[in-house]
Amino acid sequence: MGKKFRTYEQFKEKPIGEPIEEETVVVEVEEPIEEWVDANVNGVDSMLNIRSSAEVANNVIGLFGEGTPCKVLKSNENSDWYRIIIGEPEIKGYAMKKYIKVS
Repeated sequence: MGKKFRTYEQFKEKPIGEPIEEETVVVEVEEPIEEWVDANVNGVDSMLNIRSSAEVANNVIGLFGEGTPCKVLKSNENSDWYRIIIGEPEIKGYAMKKYIKVS
């Protein structure tokens, strides 16, 4: 917590040593709603690489075969990648859109 300073008006009203009342302000921020839709791995020759972020150079965190069900984050529509949830236990990562068929 930062230092507390008194304005001149506060100093005149209350001598040093008496606490200044703090005003609490509550700001409500709406979290973006994540909409996940059903999909499947589609069009891979062998296995689909699931990556830690949406770049080919990033780490592969999972491999999944043709037809594997998954969920994709719908808001990724303007990218070449989907943010996906796939597997059991679930892995959250990224896959190229061209290998995912949304139901």
